[in-house]
Amino acid sequence: MKNSDAFDAYERLIREWQEKLNLVSRGDLEKIRSRHIADSLQLLELFPDLNFQTAVDVGAGAGFPGIPLSIAYPAGNFTLLESVSKKCAFLSACVAGLALPNVAVLNGRSEDFGRGKKHRDAHDLGVARALANPPVALELVLPWVKVGGAAVFWGSG
Repeated sequence: MKNSDAFDAYERLIREWQEKLNLVSRGDLEKIRSRHIADSLQLLELFPDLNFQTAVDVGAGAGFPGIPLSIAYPAGNFTLLESVSKKCAFLSACVAGLALPNVAVLNGRSEDFGRGKKHRDAHDLGVARALANPPVALELVLPWVKVGGAAVFWGSG
């Protein structure tokens, strides 16, 4: 599937699940591509030499930035962590519907998973969008990131 087709399919999935889960604000439904997907892809534009094998999106919610990044950067393996089980069902539907073999969905809290040996210091890149204020976001994401890795946060502003 071409990236543009995958982004179209992702947008359709968001619209299908929107009423059940309120994935994006009502006013943003017409801006999924221009605001949410484009915003997620800024990482690859701002850091074109960024090279990573594993990434974690903490508080994945509707899948931003993890799903757009996984489509645009298929060489990376992505973990989408979300504490709300209904949103995990949506994320799993996206992974299946978009045929994203490089994405795994985890249902749980960062504080719990981040302490375990399997996930702690296991990712080259940690990302979060609209997760929490910067000090809290750091506490939630950094345990997942290897020494020498990178963490990138999107906030409103």
